[in-house]
Amino acid sequence: MTCFDKLTKAALLAVMSCAVCACAEIAEPLLPQEPENVQEEQRVMVVEPSKLISYDLVSVKSAALALEEANSTMASLQDTYMEGTEGVPAFEEIECSSDTLLNLVLWTYQVSYLSKDAAGEDIVLSTLVSFPTFKNGRKITFSNISLSHSMFNMTDTMTKLIATVTQARCILFRDMVVSPFYQGGGINKRKPGTFVPIAEHNLKARQAIDGELAALELLDVLKDNPDLNFELSPDYHTYNMGISNGGACALAVLKILENDPQYADINRDKIRLGGTLMGEGSADYSILYDQCIDNYDNSIQMDFLKPDALAATINSSYKAHAVYSPKEYFFYNDGQGEKKKLLLEDFFSPEFCAVRLQLAEGSLSFFDAYDNCYWLADVSFPSGITSEIILHGFEKLTDILNPNLFNEDGTLDKNCKEWQALMRALGENSLIDGYAPKTPLLIFCSKGDTFMPYNINETLYRNLHDSGNNENVRMRTLYGLDHFPATFYIWGFELTHRNPGKPGLF
Repeated sequence: MTCFDKLTKAALLAVMSCAVCACAEIAEPLLPQEPENVQEEQRVMVVEPSKLISYDLVSVKSAALALEEANSTMASLQDTYMEGTEGVPAFEEIECSSDTLLNLVLWTYQVSYLSKDAAGEDIVLSTLVSFPTFKNGRKITFSNISLSHSMFNMTDTMTKLIATVTQARCILFRDMVVSPFYQGGGINKRKPGTFVPIAEHNLKARQAIDGELAALELLDVLKDNPDLNFELSPDYHTYNMGISNGGACALAVLKILENDPQYADINRDKIRLGGTLMGEGSADYSILYDQCIDNYDNSIQMDFLKPDALAATINSSYKAHAVYSPKEYFFYNDGQGEKKKLLLEDFFSPEFCAVRLQLAEGSLSFFDAYDNCYWLADVSFPSGITSEIILHGFEKLTDILNPNLFNEDGTLDKNCKEWQALMRALGENSLIDGYAPKTPLLIFCSKGDTFMPYNINETLYRNLHDSGNNENVRMRTLYGLDHFPATFYIWGFELTHRNPGKPGLF
């Protein structure tokens, strides 16, 4: 069995499992016996304008062990989510030389760095950074940087699993891989006042860019370590990759780096964006909601992804645009001349708001769960928040949403002040048009996806491709694959191509 037989068979599934299901923390990895000269924990403090604050060695493992871990992760995910799925194409195989597997060592650090939160205030975040070295001390050149965006990153577990699989790019292409936790995860979890910005792609993109800048500083700090003996290629580029919710983040990174004047020098001198893969993501969540919410009367059992995603994104948008950076559209006149603010509870039914999850740490609401409890190490919802929603008697999306959002005939009132405020908040992160990519962008999407409407990415492609005038923008359409199988297929493509956005691959 080749390396990728295992790799694809294992990694394409454990990640999705966590996106909707798993909430328990992964145990910290143990350092293997090789190499013997592993250093003690290394830390450094840097003052502004640097991004790097400190770093900790997480693990050192042989390439063979790292690839095997990625393989087993992929296999378990694939077995869980693609069993019985018809028409799933075979993944491309990868041949790994014995020289590569026997002589490369994979180093992983957790880096703490300075970034900005939704209010524009300083915040300390963390990212995982992985890179390979040779066991024999021979100098190695890192070809490029892979900036990998987590999918539905409601758990640290999810980010770690995705990082575990994506680290295969360190072995296959000798890349440095940067896997940000973003706000609400990693070192920022359980911090007072934090939240998970699931729907805030522009915020997450800026935090991811800061994470890569810190990773570059880490390389500069470690360059004199005799156990490492590496260099970053003078011709390196950053390959920016994300799928599902992470796809929108990757697209936001592209837009910011190429269009925000504050990032022009950063992109040219440090990031050097070389290509972007955006798979099964939505370029505009307001359009996504406007379309998908029409299926609000479906059984949650039949629409398993949507309840969790719906509640998490509303929570995210409200926290970002009504709490930490308040926007006028979340305020209204009560008809008696008094200005009032919409509450998060105004979007959900009283029954949903009243639920308390009884945990050892105390009584938490669903909203507390989205902000905090997914990251508590001793908390495990066996099948995720969606299962908790079902267990508490909510059978349809209508059971979750506030009855005031609906008309008398049962249809959603898209003109009500709550819905209009949500659409404006989601629209502030729209990536559907208004810019022209200067580097290769590959948009991957499936016509069979019942969760992420195909026509949104089709509109994105049409807008950015500009009737053929922008050859940097391409789209590949998949057929017959729903969200999970399509995600896994694209992920396999991402792992097996040095520059997934490179023109001429199709």
